[in-house]
Amino acid sequence: MKVAPTIVFLYKDQDGFATAVADALHPLPNSSICTLKESFELSLDHYNIKDSKASGDLIHFLDNNNNNNNHNLQVTLVLLNSYDPPILACAVHEVLSQIINGAVSGMPAIIALFLVASSKLKCDSKALTSNNIKDPLYVLHTGPETAIHSAITAKTKRPPPSMQIYDEPLACFLQLARNLKSPITILIGQRYQSTSNKEDLQVLCEIGDVLASSTSLCFFSDKVTWNPSKNSKDSSEPWRALYG
Repeated sequence: MKVAPTIVFLYKDQDGFATAVADALHPLPNSSICTLKESFELSLDHYNIKDSKASGDLIHFLDNNNNNNNHNLQVTLVLLNSYDPPILACAVHEVLSQIINGAVSGMPAIIALFLVASSKLKCDSKALTSNNIKDPLYVLHTGPETAIHSAITAKTKRPPPSMQIYDEPLACFLQLARNLKSPITILIGQRYQSTSNKEDLQVLCEIGDVLASSTSLCFFSDKVTWNPSKNSKDSSEPWRALYG
């Protein structure tokens, strides 16, 4: 999997968060950056999974002014399709492995974006949300520090050390990221699932703005098309025990 030095990982949840973010990300006006889209499909045979593959889409941002084909990739969006456990962990692990091995320039910097139900982020068994204070975007980081991580950290907040994650894809990704040596920044927003979705859309746009400003891209909030479900039932998520 040939990818840029900067990777944006997006998990295609049922509400379309990944697609909404990807569709609103564009090169800066008057820049020499263009986009190239392709799909990927990775075997999971070595996980003893024969009837499913890790698949999704890649969106590359390339510099047309760079004549070196090996180094004109600037940013790659990796949109992984949705999976249920235990295939989820295998698919995420395989994609991360392919990203690290396929970067065109040394160790890639990976930015993972997640928008999760506020009820699935807790501190001391209580929700992190506040009734009268706007909740921040949270950031987690593994591996070496990078300029991109520093830029994102300046616009976000680290969660309390006792934060507990009850969202399956996020918990899975974080556990796998901790076992890798590559610099990985995880940006987390919270969904409130109000009847109008106005607050949730605002959080999505904030995530997009932070990402764009840290990767020299442009996020057009007026181009966001997103119709998430208004209600989401919390599941028992029995596979969460695998991630600690």
